Amino acid sequence: MKKKILITLVLVILSLTNVFAFSDTNIIDFRADESNYTASQASKINLPFVRLTSKKVVLDTDTNKSGICFAGTSIELTGKLSGVYLLTAGEEVVIKGEVDNVIVSAPKVRVEGKVNGILVNLSESIEITEKAEVNEIYTYSSNLILNGKVKENLLGTVNSLTLKGNVEKDVRLNVEKIDIDANKIKGNVYFKTHNANLNSKYVYPNAKIDVINLDEQKEEGAIILSNMLVAVISSICIYSIIEIITKRKFIANFEEKVTRNLFFAFTISLASFMLTMPIMFFAILLMSVGFFNIAIAVLAIYIGLTIATAAMSLVITGAYISKFITRKCKINSKFTEYLVVTSVYVALYFATKFVFILAIFNSLFAFGITFTYLFKKEKNNA
Repeated sequence: MKKKILITLVLVILSLTNVFAFSDTNIIDFRADESNYTASQASKINLPFVRLTSKKVVLDTDTNKSGICFAGTSIELTGKLSGVYLLTAGEEVVIKGEVDNVIVSAPKVRVEGKVNGILVNLSESIEITEKAEVNEIYTYSSNLILNGKVKENLLGTVNSLTLKGNVEKDVRLNVEKIDIDANKIKGNVYFKTHNANLNSKYVYPNAKIDVINLDEQKEEGAIILSNMLVAVISSICIYSIIEIITKRKFIANFEEKVTRNLFFAFTISLASFMLTMPIMFFAILLMSVGFFNIAIAVLAIYIGLTIATAAMSLVITGAYISKFITRKCKINSKFTEYLVVTSVYVALYFATKFVFILAIFNSLFAFGITFTYLFKKEKNNA
């Protein structure tokens, strides 16, 4: 088991270094630079690729190799790309050419060309111009302007929607502001909104609109509170059961060992985060060579493990912090100890519920300290 873990870590480390090199014997074409990158001026892309630059990336050649691009300023796609692509830029992504499936993330995205498959948009603002054509859109953004054509569905969440182009099938969005041409949507329309004025005469006449009113918001608040109570009480019960079964030894030993090796735990937490990109790229690589079902299975397993870790992270991290506080403060009273435990779990629940980055950190930390306790060897000083 330990050998398998060691091999896995070695592979992760290698995937984050120059092991991918640039020869024909490797499986990934990796380039990192501080200057502009233009595909037509560089070596031919013969492998699935990664491009990282602090400036601009221009993809102006045709390729059937999937890839990932990170640019400090902008990414411009003018060639014909067959495969799956992840494009992330600090300022703007512009698609003027043709691409099969693409995930875009940038403050601004503009599509002037053609997306033959799925466009996943994670930008602040996206514009689909008049001559643009996209097969299907999944969006999560503040502003969406659609003047082009969507051959299938438009799905997701936007704050403001301007729709003057054509949608051949359904529009299903969480939205607050709309300006749409009723005759441009051929399928069903469903809007979920907090804006009571959204349901007015200029809206698509057959649209189904769910307005979240004040009572529903109160119900949502009650649901959040009840979820908190369930999560906290469950965590305290698990904590108590472990304490009783192990005669208060297991969590204490767990905390002390992790505290002695806290740097190692943080290192493992970081390594588990760094696994995300290699796994994503591995899935893209599988898709590019035709193993779509296997790629989906890999992503499903990874997401499943991530969800499992996230589900247990409240219990694990809360137990560690609670026991650390009780040990450092020399708390001997069970009542005071459980007061600390309850306070920690409540604070941790709300912190991870409403601050996304803390939720991520909590999951990573829970994995790191669990790995440390199970696998970190210590010298016997006895």
